[in-house]
Amino acid sequence: FFTILVIPFVPPPMIVNTFLPTNVDVEGSWKISNVRGDRSYVSYNTYIQGFEKKYVQTGGFMESVVLSAAVFHVTESSSSLSSQEIAEEEKDRKFRNGQNNARAGYSDYSPWGFPSECDGLEEDLGLSVKIRAYCHKNDYHYSVIALGDAGDIGDDVLNFVKSINGKIDVVSEAKQASTA
Repeated sequence: FFTILVIPFVPPPMIVNTFLPTNVDVEGSWKISNVRGDRSYVSYNTYIQGFEKKYVQTGGFMESVVLSAAVFHVTESSSSLSSQEIAEEEKDRKFRNGQNNARAGYSDYSPWGFPSECDGLEEDLGLSVKIRAYCHKNDYHYSVIALGDAGDIGDDVLNFVKSINGKIDVVSEAKQASTA
């Protein structure tokens, strides 16, 4: 007679949603929803916590932007790769998927001020534009994908990317300070 003890996996508390921009962060009048919400998954035998929000902004005549932003945190890695390496691999995989899904073809999206840890794609769909930015920073990877007809959609993507990047920097600096 023997007993098997099963210890269920309990995911850490959801915190990555705090990295997603608010209207204060991106100076806009966005309607923000948690339509997609929890996007956590397992890759490389490692739990990756993720959260996605949808942002909608409508302007004047025929001007609208629908944007989704998602942030993923690679928790402690139980793989041979470090959590930073897994985050970079996941960002690269999502970027390749974005390239493959760009049916209309694409050009590089990398405006002035675009973080070096990001790769971007821009698709011209005739009356609208789709921009996808995929980024990796430390043990996080994130994406900002926007579709719209507004002329400043590229500025929106850049503002969202910079906002998320800045919030990850604050947490990373705090972690470094606490281990120093």
